[in-house]
Amino acid sequence: MIGISARVYDLDGHVVVQELDGSELDTFSRRISVTATLDGGVAVEDRGHAVSDRPFTISARSRSAAERAALKRLIETYAELTLCTADGAFLAAPQSFILGAAELTLAFRIKGVLSG
Repeated sequence: MIGISARVYDLDGHVVVQELDGSELDTFSRRISVTATLDGGVAVEDRGHAVSDRPFTISARSRSAAERAALKRLIETYAELTLCTADGAFLAAPQSFILGAAELTLAFRIKGVLSG
Protein backbone atom coordinates (compact mmCIF):
# COMPACT_ATOMS: atom_id res chain seq x y z
CA MET A 1 0.00 0.00 0.00
CA ILE A 2 1.16 3.51 -0.80
CA GLY A 3 -0.03 6.67 0.86
CA ILE A 4 -0.06 9.85 -1.21
CA SER A 5 -0.74 13.11 0.60
CA ALA A 6 -0.45 16.87 0.34
CA ARG A 7 2.39 18.56 2.24
CA VAL A 8 0.04 21.20 3.66
CA TYR A 9 -3.29 20.92 5.43
CA ASP A 10 -5.94 19.74 3.00
CA LEU A 11 -9.00 17.94 4.29
CA ASP A 12 -9.22 15.84 1.10
CA GLY A 13 -5.46 15.78 0.45
CA HIS A 14 -4.69 12.11 1.02
CA VAL A 15 -5.26 8.84 -0.82
CA VAL A 16 -4.07 5.28 -0.10
CA VAL A 17 -3.65 3.02 -3.14
CA GLN A 18 -2.78 -0.65 -3.47
CA GLU A 19 0.00 -0.95 -6.03
CA LEU A 20 -0.07 -3.66 -8.69
CA ASP A 21 2.80 -5.97 -9.65
CA GLY A 22 3.75 -3.67 -12.57
CA SER A 23 4.72 -0.82 -10.23
CA GLU A 24 8.36 0.31 -10.34
CA LEU A 25 9.33 1.26 -6.79
CA ASP A 26 12.80 -0.28 -6.55
CA THR A 27 14.33 1.07 -9.76
CA PHE A 28 17.39 3.31 -9.49
CA SER A 29 20.54 4.18 -11.36
CA ARG A 30 23.99 5.51 -10.53
CA ARG A 31 25.35 8.82 -11.78
CA ILE A 32 27.97 7.63 -14.24
CA SER A 33 29.50 9.48 -17.16
CA VAL A 34 31.68 7.82 -19.76
CA THR A 35 34.12 9.77 -21.95
CA ALA A 36 36.13 8.33 -24.83
CA THR A 37 39.89 8.80 -24.49
CA LEU A 38 42.42 9.43 -27.26
CA ASP A 39 44.03 6.00 -26.78
CA GLY A 40 40.75 4.22 -27.67
CA GLY A 41 39.71 3.53 -24.09
CA VAL A 42 37.21 5.22 -21.86
CA ALA A 43 37.31 7.26 -18.69
CA VAL A 44 34.46 6.41 -16.32
CA GLU A 45 33.38 8.87 -13.65
CA ASP A 46 31.09 7.42 -10.99
CA ARG A 47 29.36 9.96 -8.76
CA GLY A 48 27.33 7.35 -6.89
CA HIS A 49 23.64 7.08 -6.23
CA ALA A 50 21.21 9.67 -4.92
CA VAL A 51 17.62 9.18 -3.87
CA SER A 52 16.59 11.73 -6.52
CA ASP A 53 17.76 9.27 -9.20
CA ARG A 54 14.90 7.00 -8.22
CA PRO A 55 11.71 7.30 -10.30
CA PHE A 56 8.51 5.91 -8.80
CA THR A 57 5.90 4.56 -11.21
CA ILE A 58 2.81 3.30 -9.44
CA SER A 59 0.25 1.15 -11.23
CA ALA A 60 -3.00 0.67 -9.33
CA ARG A 61 -6.62 -0.30 -9.79
CA SER A 62 -8.86 2.55 -8.89
CA ARG A 63 -11.54 1.59 -6.39
CA SER A 64 -13.92 4.43 -7.17
CA ALA A 65 -14.53 7.56 -9.19
CA ALA A 66 -13.98 9.58 -6.00
CA GLU A 67 -10.50 8.07 -5.59
CA ARG A 68 -9.59 8.86 -9.21
CA ALA A 69 -10.83 12.42 -8.76
CA ALA A 70 -8.85 12.83 -5.51
CA LEU A 71 -5.63 11.57 -7.12
CA LYS A 72 -6.09 13.77 -10.17
CA ARG A 73 -6.72 16.79 -7.92
CA LEU A 74 -3.60 16.12 -5.85
CA ILE A 75 -1.41 15.88 -8.94
CA GLU A 76 -2.97 18.96 -10.58
CA THR A 77 -2.82 21.09 -7.42
CA TYR A 78 0.47 20.35 -5.67
CA ALA A 79 4.07 20.57 -6.92
CA GLU A 80 5.25 18.41 -4.00
CA LEU A 81 3.54 15.45 -2.34
CA THR A 82 4.47 13.02 0.40
CA LEU A 83 4.71 9.36 -0.67
CA CYS A 84 4.69 6.73 2.07
CA THR A 85 5.84 3.25 1.02
CA ALA A 86 7.28 0.20 2.75
CA ASP A 87 10.74 1.77 2.16
CA GLY A 88 9.88 5.01 4.01
CA ALA A 89 8.41 8.45 3.42
CA PHE A 90 9.59 10.53 0.46
CA LEU A 91 9.18 14.06 -0.81
CA ALA A 92 8.05 13.64 -4.42
CA ALA A 93 7.22 15.75 -7.44
CA PRO A 94 4.25 14.41 -9.39
CA GLN A 95 5.18 13.80 -13.00
CA SER A 96 2.15 12.22 -14.67
CA PHE A 97 -1.32 10.75 -14.14
CA ILE A 98 -2.52 8.27 -16.74
CA LEU A 99 -6.03 6.90 -16.42
CA GLY A 100 -6.60 3.69 -18.37
CA ALA A 101 -9.73 1.59 -18.75
CA ALA A 102 -8.93 -0.77 -15.86
CA GLU A 103 -6.04 0.86 -14.01
CA LEU A 104 -4.23 4.10 -13.46
CA THR A 105 -0.53 4.91 -13.57
CA LEU A 106 1.12 7.61 -11.47
CA ALA A 107 4.71 8.73 -12.00
CA PHE A 108 6.76 10.67 -9.45
CA ARG A 109 10.32 11.95 -9.17
CA ILE A 110 11.78 11.68 -5.70
CA LYS A 111 13.20 14.94 -4.32
CA GLY A 112 14.23 13.75 -0.87
CA VAL A 113 13.82 11.29 1.98
CA LEU A 114 11.57 12.24 4.87
CA SER A 115 12.20 8.99 6.82
CA GLY A 116 13.56 5.53 6.33
